Amino acid sequence: MKKVLLSLLTVAAVGTLAFGASRAFFSDTEKSVGNTFIAGGIDLTIDSQCSYNGAQSSQCGLWGLKDLDELTSSRFFNFTDIKPGDWGENTISMHVNNNDAWACLTIDNMHNDGNGLTEPEIAANDPNDGENQGELAQNLYFTAWADDGDNIWEAGEPLLFTNKLGPASDVLNSKTYALADSTIGNPILGGTTRNIGLEWCFGTMTVDEATHTIACDGSNAGNGTQTDSLTADVTFYVVQARNNPTFVCSSLEPHRLVLENKDPNWNRILNDGIYGILTWTGDGNTFNYSLNAYKLQPTTSYSLIYYADPWPGNHPGVLISSGSTDGSGNLTLSGTPDLITDLPEPPDTNDPTGAKIWLIPSIAYNASTYSVIAWNDLPASDWLFETNLIKYNDTNH
Repeated sequence: MKKVLLSLLTVAAVGTLAFGASRAFFSDTEKSVGNTFIAGGIDLTIDSQCSYNGAQSSQCGLWGLKDLDELTSSRFFNFTDIKPGDWGENTISMHVNNNDAWACLTIDNMHNDGNGLTEPEIAANDPNDGENQGELAQNLYFTAWADDGDNIWEAGEPLLFTNKLGPASDVLNSKTYALADSTIGNPILGGTTRNIGLEWCFGTMTVDEATHTIACDGSNAGNGTQTDSLTADVTFYVVQARNNPTFVCSSLEPHRLVLENKDPNWNRILNDGIYGILTWTGDGNTFNYSLNAYKLQPTTSYSLIYYADPWPGNHPGVLISSGSTDGSGNLTLSGTPDLITDLPEPPDTNDPTGAKIWLIPSIAYNASTYSVIAWNDLPASDWLFETNLIKYNDTNH
């Protein structure tokens, strides 16, 4: 019996060896080496060509292709002694390397400052001085268009913006422009260039869209602008177009509303430097906003309100915030109030088109009933009205 068991063990061992040896027959091996993902890139570089009163000048942006920085060498405008009737031109070229991209231009952080009052300014009845108390923005005009690179506005080159009928703040203060996004056409192809032409005028700018001509007349710019200054920041933004077909440049811009005082019949904006800028971040649980207003009555309480038609504006109406101007009549408000309502909302007769936002003297407002309680006995210059209707969705309402 013992011998039989040993014999069986021997057979099993031989079988195991035979199985191992059979693996040397039919076989195949495939090997993929160095599998790689490399992210593509988008690199934007800018060059600028310019003239000042028809001649090249070191005071305007004049450089070859480069990345912009925060130094004076990247300023498109660096004028220190302009006079009424002066004008200039810039051609700005955007070079998008590597990949197709949407492109946007943002101009913000504008300051329209008074820098002391000269005797001629005082004689011209300019009593205002200090931060955002200047008159230069009301006398500087800009027109920009999509250029083909020859520094000439021609037929087929659409306007990007112009403030031929309003202050520079209309086009330079927290504004974003689409150079290429899903609303206006195709992206900028990688390795190609997009050009912007721009002319400015210290005085009255005449823009003729039929003949594509721009003229500058400084005869109406008075002494009230002496020593005043205007500054602003210019930002270019590009983003990939592939897999991003619905991109719009407006998504980069905070929601913005200009508030202006108007003539007693509400037919005309006064353009007297008394105005406000309201920005907010969009829909949300709270109304995340910031307001800057200028040249109102000094040391006076004002209320920022949602005025819901009809009179007296409490349908439903909201008091957003109140605050007092400083000694120069400037006012800054910001916050994140829960409005507990959409803008607009029934029974506001402007619903669903949009809501009216006003900045008015607090003495003319009943904050408990959200009602305007006075009107004709207060100066029109003390009231700032919407220039557009706005919409806001209170997401927890």
